[in-house]
Amino acid sequence: MSLYGINAYTSNYNSLYSGLYNNRKSFGSSTADLLELAKAVDKVRSPAFRKATADEIRNMFSSDENSSSTDNSLKVSETAKDLNKYAGELAASGMDFSDPEKNLTAVKNFVESYNTALDNIQESDSTSILAKGVQMVNTTNAYSRTLGRIGISVGSDNRLTLNEDMLKNASAGTLKSLFSGSYSYANKIADKASYVNRSAALQAQYTNPYSYNNKGGLDYYSQLATALLGKY
Repeated sequence: MSLYGINAYTSNYNSLYSGLYNNRKSFGSSTADLLELAKAVDKVRSPAFRKATADEIRNMFSSDENSSSTDNSLKVSETAKDLNKYAGELAASGMDFSDPEKNLTAVKNFVESYNTALDNIQESDSTSILAKGVQMVNTTNAYSRTLGRIGISVGSDNRLTLNEDMLKNASAGTLKSLFSGSYSYANKIADKASYVNRSAALQAQYTNPYSYNNKGGLDYYSQLATALLGKY
């Protein structure tokens, strides 16, 4: 991008127009020349042009490795959010666990979100994310015997497997002790998932230079891009 193009983002039409018009080496003084200049200014100021140029700047400071790491951290963050949601809903639902079909739906959502989050955590190269994942796994292992009584087994890979028939016939009291209340297994997993999400979100910001920092402001390279291009 030329300096005149950058100027289009940091000043108004008049300053750009005057600067180019007075530079007779670049532009003539005919109506046709001025029309072409106006078209060029409109193009440079368009949202599509801004976005394309911002993407180019972002690519200048991003490597494939950083992009891959960011993508993984974002996946961890999103799947941890899902786990936090399903575990939190169980803990706060106040269910009496007397309806086998409702139990199955709620617990199945929990198990599936747990496994998805765990799979993404294991793919991370962030020690912070992995440490939070270990805490989550340790919490599950501590409850493995009680979970087994309702049909949830913990595999050697730490993933959960649900036996639906056992769950449907499980004691309502055991289900309630595991999944309902502030001190339940479900609530503890919801908390651990929240910690994973925070670590992953911070890791994504660290590996993606065109992002927001943990204080909500643009980081260095994003400030640079914004100064040149404006927001789009």
